Amino acid sequence: MAGSFGNSEGIIFPHGRVHEAELKNLSLLFHVIRIGMPWHMDPTPWMSQLQQRGQLQIHRPSEDLLFDETLKNLLKEAKTWLDMNRQGSFSSFLKAVVATGSAEEDRWKISQAIKEMGKSLLPQAHSEGLYQQLLLHLYQESEENRKSAKRALDHIENSPSPLSEALGEEAPSPALGTGFDVRELSLPVNEANLQEILEAWTELFGPILSSCEIALTLDHNILNYLVEQFEEAANQDIKSAQPLKVHSFELPDCSMVPWDELTAPEGDKRPGKEVAQLFSEEVLMGLVGDGMTTTDSMIRLNEYIHSTLPVDLPRNIQLSLARLLPLDPDAFGNKAFLARFSGKALMHIEI
Repeated sequence: MAGSFGNSEGIIFPHGRVHEAELKNLSLLFHVIRIGMPWHMDPTPWMSQLQQRGQLQIHRPSEDLLFDETLKNLLKEAKTWLDMNRQGSFSSFLKAVVATGSAEEDRWKISQAIKEMGKSLLPQAHSEGLYQQLLLHLYQESEENRKSAKRALDHIENSPSPLSEALGEEAPSPALGTGFDVRELSLPVNEANLQEILEAWTELFGPILSSCEIALTLDHNILNYLVEQFEEAANQDIKSAQPLKVHSFELPDCSMVPWDELTAPEGDKRPGKEVAQLFSEEVLMGLVGDGMTTTDSMIRLNEYIHSTLPVDLPRNIQLSLARLLPLDPDAFGNKAFLARFSGKALMHIEI
């Protein structure tokens, strides 16, 4: 594993689309970023820009899962079905298909109902591939809605009220009560939900993950789920059970840095390439040991970014890193898809 970090390649999962702020920060840390994207999901303009520069590689499922217009039509049908069957304020398909708190039998019935949508149009062998892509499409949409709502609320809470400005008050007045919980706007998740999402993703993009040593996620629920599952699989003997170590760090948020300062065509010199090399050779390599090297290296990396980039970087991003143990596939029981992540370095980024 140690030698595998030299190229500093990471694969984003289970998201199929990434926006500018995340891409800028990831492009600073990795020479090459891979991402699995279901058919009929369009990349963002920033993804296309990074792809043209050779730093982003977009992977699609096999062409026999293209489905032409079928996936698009079923996606519209699922949204219409959801609008007619929504509960409370949640309007994501994921709430209906893998609803938190509902009985396992109810989840199964709803999932089967959605799968039935395409049976009259597709051979049975392809129905699972259709459902997996449909699920990832709507997971992506729900995640984008959640982040958009959080950004809007953060902006409101950090903005002074018109009354405060009129009275000449210096301190901003919160626009929302202190008891307001932003998480209420995100879709609730549990083990069953995350398992279904990750199973769908690994079925479609597992072979790509096999060639990458670093798995990147933008969803802290995914990080927590995988850590817990690997802890459980590794600690079947409760007497010798030990927690899986997760290292948390802060790095400067580079989302406001111009693209040309971060990325450049292959062969050109740029600060970002040197940062990626340092991140690969010191920070990620430290995961092989006890993690103390990773901590020291992250401090040096933080200082290097501040001293190298030609702009002020007042905000930080949150980084979590863990090395998932290389376990035998039998250790995961009926969750065989987890074996795809065995031995990988797992990273979560929060902006």
